[in-house]
Amino acid sequence: MSTATTRPEQGSGPRPWALVAGGAAAVLLVAFALIVAERGLDRGAGRELAELVERHRLQAETDGVFFVPRVERAAVPVDPLDPAWESAPSIIVKLSRQVDAMPILERATVSSAELRALGDGEWVVWRLSWPDESPDMNVDSGRFCDAAALQFPVSGEAPHTMGDDRNPVHILHWKALWQKDVDEHFQDVQDLHPNYWADLYWFADGPAPYRVPDDFSDPRSQQWFAAFSAGNPVSDIYRTRPVEELSATGFGSLTSHRESVSDGRGVWRDGSWHLSFVRPLRTEDPLDAQFWRGGRGTVGVAVWNGGDGNVGARKHWGFWTAFELSP
Repeated sequence: MSTATTRPEQGSGPRPWALVAGGAAAVLLVAFALIVAERGLDRGAGRELAELVERHRLQAETDGVFFVPRVERAAVPVDPLDPAWESAPSIIVKLSRQVDAMPILERATVSSAELRALGDGEWVVWRLSWPDESPDMNVDSGRFCDAAALQFPVSGEAPHTMGDDRNPVHILHWKALWQKDVDEHFQDVQDLHPNYWADLYWFADGPAPYRVPDDFSDPRSQQWFAAFSAGNPVSDIYRTRPVEELSATGFGSLTSHRESVSDGRGVWRDGSWHLSFVRPLRTEDPLDAQFWRGGRGTVGVAVWNGGDGNVGARKHWGFWTAFELSP
C-alpha cells in the first residue's frame, strides 16, 4: 500500500477502515457551489465545477477514503471551537498504545480521536479532538503535558512507525505547554512553584524574582540558559506558535525543522481537547509532505496523555488513514 501523497491521476485503492461523513460533505459542496457563483463565474462553469467535486466525493466514499471538502477561504475555521466544524466531515481514528519501541506505553487511556478537515485550495486545516478528563499544561520532574501530532509520508511506502531510512515522514507536533506559553506567557518555575526565589542572575534586568524572558533581554544573561543558547527548539523562550514541524526516518530519528510554516491552536473544553493544525498544501521545503487539489494521501495520528505519564515513545497512535482533497 502506497502511503505517499498522490496527484489526482494517481489515486490509491480502497481503504475500508476510513469512514466518510458523506451527508456533511454534501452540505459543504452545495455551499461551495454557491461560493463559486458569488465569485462571478457563469452558471455553467459553476455547475461543472460542483459536479466535478461531487464526483470526487462519491468516488472517495466508494473507496472508503476520508474526503476533505474545499470551501471559501473565509469559511475555513482556524479556531478548533468554531461552530463551522460541526458540519465538516469527520472520521473516528482508533488508537492503540505504542509497543513497538522502548519505552512502551504500559496502559492505554485514549482509545480514539475524531479527525475533521477543510481546505480552501491553498491551505488545509485539520481538527483533532479526543477525550481528556483534565488538561495537563505544565511540566516538572515526573510531570508531563498533553500533546498530539499528525504525520504525513513525504514519499514512498513509509511505515506508520515514523517512516524508515528510505521513506521519511513529516510531522506536525503540538504541546499543551507550548499553547500556554503562547496564550499566557512563557511558563517558568514560578508558575508551578509560586514561592520559588532566585536572588541573583548575572546581567538580568529588574528586581528579583526574575521573569523569563522579560528580564533577560541582555544576551549575556541568556548564556546560563544552556539548552536555549545551544539552539534547542524545545527550550525556545520566545515561542510564538504551539506547533513545530519535524522529520523522522524511524524511531529515534526525530529532527526539528529550522523553518516552519504550519500553525495551530489547542483548546480544552468540557472534558476534551480540540486542536487545529493549519498548513499550506504546497511548500518549497523538500522535507515537507506536499498536497494537490484532488490528490490523495494518508495521515497518522498520535496522542499523549501527560497526566498518565505519556511522553516520548509512551504514546497512543493509529495506523494510516487515507484522505482525498477536493479539486
